[in-house]
Amino acid sequence: MSSSSSVSKMYIRDELVFSDGEYVKNLILIEQGEVLTFRIVEGRVIPLGIAGPGEFVGESSLFNKEKYDAYAIAIQDCNVRLINKDEIMEVVLNSPEWVRNLTKIMASRLSATEDVITEFKIVDSVLTDGLDLDTKLEIKLKGIVGKSK
Repeated sequence: MSSSSSVSKMYIRDELVFSDGEYVKNLILIEQGEVLTFRIVEGRVIPLGIAGPGEFVGESSLFNKEKYDAYAIAIQDCNVRLINKDEIMEVVLNSPEWVRNLTKIMASRLSATEDVITEFKIVDSVLTDGLDLDTKLEIKLKGIVGKSK
């Protein structure tokens, strides 16, 4: 990948990184801070996971869909690297067929797992117990929940 294929971006705490229904343009690598991914079902926030330094968010949508099917919000000030989707897809397309198939299978399985979590409103106590939502973030999430109805 060329150096122009990625850019750094800062998100402040409580800032949305991406929204459900937004077009996927980049793979998002967390360089510093933490990002919470979640879905909203029947007015309830269903946490999917917390990503920290060295981890990605939005990867299942990158390979399987044109739009995000979840939300991501910075729960700490974050530095992220946005890696251009088209260039990642070019690398995948130029790799051996078994790598392409493995990538698609893993993305499909991850997406299916997130769908099950959402459908059955499974909430990992490790996520919710360790998640210190302050009042400002709770108000922001309630605003997002209100808009998604």
